[in-house]
Amino acid sequence: MDTDRKSKIILLLSQDPDSGFLLFALAKEYEYESDHQSAIGTYQRLLSKDPFYTGAYYHLSKQLIAIDKHEAAVETIHKGIDICLQAKAQHDASELRGLLEEITDDE
Repeated sequence: MDTDRKSKIILLLSQDPDSGFLLFALAKEYEYESDHQSAIGTYQRLLSKDPFYTGAYYHLSKQLIAIDKHEAAVETIHKGIDICLQAKAQHDASELRGLLEEITDDE
């Protein structure tokens, strides 16, 4: 993990705390560190600011799965699919459907 890159993202976020791009980038940095709780919190922050940042639902769901929060992941996936359909983000909706199939097949 490039701590310098993460530090730069955090600095930029201090100047533009509502930047969806920067929040997504920070969440990905936490993912690379396997810091699931921080990644989850950052994705949730992003989605509270911009619920139509459709790609974040997939990554948030994956982080929830990583800490065995399957029910929360399924809820996030369903919400994400609904938002993706509203936003006409078919690719993201398809990825979420695939993830839903993957985790429900495992149960």
